[in-house]
Amino acid sequence: MFKELGLVVKHSQDSNAIIGEGQCLWAIRHFLPEVPVPEVYGWTQENGATFVYMEYIEGITLHDRWDTLMSYLRQAPDDQFIGSITRGAVRDRVFTDTNLPPVGPFSSVAEFHDSMSDMFKLPAKFNKPDLDPADIMDPYRETLPDDCPIHFTHADLNPVNIMVSKDSPCRVVAIVDWEQSGWYPAYWEFCKAELTIEPYSEWQAAYLPKILDEPDCIESFYSYARAFGP
Repeated sequence: MFKELGLVVKHSQDSNAIIGEGQCLWAIRHFLPEVPVPEVYGWTQENGATFVYMEYIEGITLHDRWDTLMSYLRQAPDDQFIGSITRGAVRDRVFTDTNLPPVGPFSSVAEFHDSMSDMFKLPAKFNKPDLDPADIMDPYRETLPDDCPIHFTHADLNPVNIMVSKDSPCRVVAIVDWEQSGWYPAYWEFCKAELTIEPYSEWQAAYLPKILDEPDCIESFYSYARAFGP
């Protein structure tokens, strides 16, 4: 971070993830200018690492100021998919923080849900290789809404990633950390937001429900997320 230059440099060995974040920020600034995100100046690769150069945003996280106090993109109807902004594998840590290979992209919500169900069944299949996958029970699959619309999703929306002004009146100056973002079922934003914030916090109990609608399938989401852990 170089405050005097107004510059932040992010780097990672995972080029797909960090370049995907840069592309996401670029697209949001161009197509949704009302959403405050840092400007991306460019990216480069050196010695196996990828560096993204972006605007430094003056402010503090909403998490740090909470005690004192999206719009979403649309896909073309005939060209919908679940995946990253680069039309690649999903980048959510629910899937990447596992011992499993990358998954996606998917041509429909149903295909995405079927993949989640297949991943859920893997431990049973590993323990009993001769077992027919059709005979492995997944009590949660039928609760996932295959007719759910697809929304562009931040996938890590919590007070730590929402920058607000230092002075009053408090205003949002930027939303940061888009590394996990992509196209997901509409319920995904709420589920991930609740999963990644402090349990029983005021943000979870009082404010998140005012921003996003709690989906009926949230308990099933938690069951899958726990099952996918490394």
